[in-house]
Amino acid sequence: MPSLIAALGPAAVSGTLGDSRVPTAMTNVAWKVLETFSDEISALTLKQRLEIEGVPAVVRSDTALLGVARRCTVLVPSELHHRAQWLQGAGTVSDEELLFLATGELSKVSPAKTE
Repeated sequence: MPSLIAALGPAAVSGTLGDSRVPTAMTNVAWKVLETFSDEISALTLKQRLEIEGVPAVVRSDTALLGVARRCTVLVPSELHHRAQWLQGAGTVSDEELLFLATGELSKVSPAKTE
């Protein structure tokens, strides 16, 4: 919702890439799980993409140990959960699109017959 972002301002939702703390201005916001990853890099990538699009996000890890293989959860404000889901799927590319980008050829599917 634009009102939440406008009220908080960009300084309240920004932070370092690896910062998993909830911004001070958002401590009273209800957070909802968007996605869970088995590695920190994927979670941080999604967090950064969401923040670029104006959706605040937090990454929570199941352990403080350093390492690539650890369970990380991306949380977003519940008011913005639907928008975050939409943004997450907006970059999805179909197999046909990937084939075209890789080979320059269109799919071999025959066009539908019209009578």
